[in-house]
Amino acid sequence: MGCSTCKQNQSSIDKAMSIEMPGGEIYNGHFFLKVVTFIALLVAVPLVIVVLLCQVFLTFFVPSKVNEIKKKFNKGFKKIVTGVFRVILNIKERKILRKQRKFDKTTSYYDEPEIEVFDINDVEDNNQKDSET
Repeated sequence: MGCSTCKQNQSSIDKAMSIEMPGGEIYNGHFFLKVVTFIALLVAVPLVIVVLLCQVFLTFFVPSKVNEIKKKFNKGFKKIVTGVFRVILNIKERKILRKQRKFDKTTSYYDEPEIEVFDINDVEDNNQKDSET
């Protein structure tokens, strides 16, 4: 039933929806990202619900202790965050020290034929000569 125009529009919509993606892949290259996002949501949503339920429980039944619990939680959270940043900082420092030791072991780059070394003074001298002429 219906006019031919509606049927034509419906068939063009069906054609547009049935176009295969380039490469004909099911997941179009984003499957891993979708899986990680799904797992993160599976973990985050129940965690948020539990935290909110605990907050409501504490607010209704133990209102005098809520501020103390919040302060303890904030102190613990700050310790965790600073600990994580401290670990990251230590890793970066180790990498810098490792690179510095490796650099200190290298006596000169002029001895190696594969490496071309440009001296900044030579470049400045060439620029001055070019500007004089």
